[in-house]
Amino acid sequence: MKCDVFRKKIYDYIEDNLQNDMKISMEEHINKCPNCRDIYEKEMGIENTLKDSLDINTTMFTNLRGDIVASIDKSRYSKSIPKKIKFHFFRNSKRYITLAVFAFVFLMSAPYLNRNIFNKDESLKMAIVDPKEDLNKDLKLKSENLGNKGMDISNEENRSSKEDRNTVVLEINKDEYKAISKRLADETYDKSEIIPLFTKETISYDYKPQDSTPWISSFNMDTSICIEGKGSYYLKDKSGSIIVRDNAKNEAWKISLEGKEKDKNYPMYLEWADDKNIFVIVGIENHDISPGGNLYSINLDTMKASLVYNPTANKEKITSVENNKDSLELKTISFNDDLKQEYHEEKRTINYKEVTNSKENSVTLLYDFSRNINEGNKDAALNLFEKNFKQEYKNYIGDIKDINKLNINRIVDVTDASLGKNNKYDFKVYGVMSDYEINTSADTKLKSSTYYNYFVLIKQKTDKNWSILQILTPPQN
Repeated sequence: MKCDVFRKKIYDYIEDNLQNDMKISMEEHINKCPNCRDIYEKEMGIENTLKDSLDINTTMFTNLRGDIVASIDKSRYSKSIPKKIKFHFFRNSKRYITLAVFAFVFLMSAPYLNRNIFNKDESLKMAIVDPKEDLNKDLKLKSENLGNKGMDISNEENRSSKEDRNTVVLEINKDEYKAISKRLADETYDKSEIIPLFTKETISYDYKPQDSTPWISSFNMDTSICIEGKGSYYLKDKSGSIIVRDNAKNEAWKISLEGKEKDKNYPMYLEWADDKNIFVIVGIENHDISPGGNLYSINLDTMKASLVYNPTANKEKITSVENNKDSLELKTISFNDDLKQEYHEEKRTINYKEVTNSKENSVTLLYDFSRNINEGNKDAALNLFEKNFKQEYKNYIGDIKDINKLNINRIVDVTDASLGKNNKYDFKVYGVMSDYEINTSADTKLKSSTYYNYFVLIKQKTDKNWSILQILTPPQN
């Protein structure tokens, strides 16, 4: 194992978030490398110091006090809530990226016939989700070992009525808000990421693909997909197309990368997301050590593509994704050196939950937000924002006044359960697909279209009213 890999994984190792094979490699490296062993011992010393910070026997640290204090990064280990949450997002940013972007794949097959959901009175008569289907039994984000210092919340007493909800806005500490929003904005996705364009060409239903992967059937068995030119493992001549066969209609078509993308990218792996959407791993030509690449989703009806997982710093590649009930299994390889000559394999399981028809307060808040916009109550919609976000939301979704309609089609809960033990806040993260109708005379980059956002919600644990903390949008075409 290389030292840079060890240092990258050290916090996951300390928190016991690694697979067994990686933990063994980390332990072997600690025994072999004195420099990394010294780093590990210092980090463990800091961890233990923090755990005992509420009851410190000062005589224990007479000789080590200076070294420990000097080695502590105050922005990482301060006892203040804002700084601890900031470091938690920094340490676990990739986890939140993965969870958030996976939601969008399952949003694209929403019931388009019900796009005018908010024009129907019955739309708000939502059924409660069966708790047996909830694999994430504690989805509230909790921040580990946090005290209650550093909090600055405008704590209003009973805010349960709609009248109160329209006038009272949650406000968290400004430094805390800046830390969370910056980390979310910086780490959620690469703003420079360009989504490949895919073209759809009709072909004969009897077309026989050459040197193709085995056919994979959709869940309803109506449609089959394969990669032509890939064979059982590597692509030949760095080219390939996705062949789709609609067995119900006796139709077929070929999906190819458009323009310059086809010269450097190619499909490496396919998996069904649902009956209308597929996962596709797009490989990069200049990395021949192993198959894999970035993970995208494609809607077979609209050809709309969305980034699902973007590896960090080009040192990680996705090799496969398996869609199980209520979860996804993602296999990756991470390179151990800059030359990409050595790598190790990792596996992640991502849980998700369909909550479109849920009566949870956090879900109904999203419907309230949409309803207020559609009814022209823009101020009421703004009052659903956390106060700091209310002041800068235009940087994320533009001016609400430019949005004529915002109809929610589907909501998926992708909340990570790791953020907050003993924290005064609860968090929720939702992937939301919505149809936006934008004022044509407005000076905005937004266009009337379907957008995939994810909404980060926050509330004080002693309260039951949620507020919208962030609205973020991943790369999509």
